Amino acid sequence: MPPHAIAHRHHGFSLIELLVALIVVSLGLGGILFSQARGMQALNGNSWRAQAAVLAEHVIDRARANPTGNYTVAFSVTPSGADVTGRDLATWKAQLGRSLPAGDGEITITPRTDTVTGRVFDEINVVVRWDDRRAGAGDPGSEQLRHMRVQGLRAQP
Repeated sequence: MPPHAIAHRHHGFSLIELLVALIVVSLGLGGILFSQARGMQALNGNSWRAQAAVLAEHVIDRARANPTGNYTVAFSVTPSGADVTGRDLATWKAQLGRSLPAGDGEITITPRTDTVTGRVFDEINVVVRWDDRRAGAGDPGSEQLRHMRVQGLRAQP
């Protein structure tokens, strides 16, 4: 080996090596940021599901506390009324609208009879609906409705 070849050895990195390293680091950071964003979206979705469950249980408790009240209400209907039932339903619908994106709810009450005791009771079915698009459930331009159904029983007086 000639003596001048030893004197001109390269020290450090070439520009291409630096660019490759920069691309690798950028891809790694992009993956971390994507994972973080998906985690936050999942957290939002879970939070809305929990809120929907709490609001559904709350209105079932209100119906149990008022056994003669007719708590039946459909989606997209704004209840009104000066009685306890009307105020309960109006408050519940308002809470759904404030707490959930495009939140709405429906309640159906079906009278049932216990086949063993003959006792009559009400089966309360509550369905809460909201738009889950902001939680990353699908195309940002389309509505992604999620539903949660909660069932309860109410003794008749």
